[in-house]
Amino acid sequence: MSTTTARLAALPFALLALGLRVLDTFWITPLTWRIDAWQPALAAWVATLIASVGLPLAGYLLLTRRARRRAETWRIETGGPAPARFLASAAPRWTGPYAILLGWLAGSGLITERVPGGDRMRMATFGYVFPVSILLVGMTVAVTVALTISDRPRLTMDRDAVTLWHHLGRLRLTWGELIPGGPPPPAKRNPDTITIYRMLHGVATPVRLPAGRLQVAPAFVAHTLRHYTEHPGQRGGIGTEAGLTELRSTFRADQGGPAQSSTS
Repeated sequence: MSTTTARLAALPFALLALGLRVLDTFWITPLTWRIDAWQPALAAWVATLIASVGLPLAGYLLLTRRARRRAETWRIETGGPAPARFLASAAPRWTGPYAILLGWLAGSGLITERVPGGDRMRMATFGYVFPVSILLVGMTVAVTVALTISDRPRLTMDRDAVTLWHHLGRLRLTWGELIPGGPPPPAKRNPDTITIYRMLHGVATPVRLPAGRLQVAPAFVAHTLRHYTEHPGQRGGIGTEAGLTELRSTFRADQGGPAQSSTS
């Protein structure tokens, strides 16, 4: 399963979480009212509430367990109007669970009330609650769909620049702006961010990249950036198999493993 397929696969599981949450509200919750003791009634309600999000999440994690693994590599993109480049897509390991949680929250956004004198739930009927509730659910569903199909954030690099594509646009950093010597190897295996420094108007300015949300091992992202800021003559290999092979070789050497012969 590709990274894109794994990311898009979150959408049906998000819709499932939405449906289960609505089912829990209108069917399961009224059943708990028939339990005499409040302790088992509360336990049953909490269990079904957790199950409504836990089951879709478990199913998604099981289906995408291989696709969610991050390796020390880049995707190579060639052809088209853009120059050859390395690409790190948005990681399914974060987009999937977030989309499922948003789907569940969409189902929780329906404002309901107990039918007077009965053991049923219905949509709230007072004021403008119903249209506002539907609007909020619709907006949450739209955000969920956008999250799964947008492939944001993603990181690309070509021979001229590094570009971070985020939800509000993009940030382009030319190699000449970046200060050599960083970023250092991450202290943690799965850091949320890695920091690089750019020289802007004579001042070193930090830029935090969301390495934890990219489908490339953060340590390899850091190594790639450090390698090309320190070795500008090798930027011609960006977007090529030879360049990727060189990166892997220097990365193994940097990690204390056996290095292959260098093309530098």
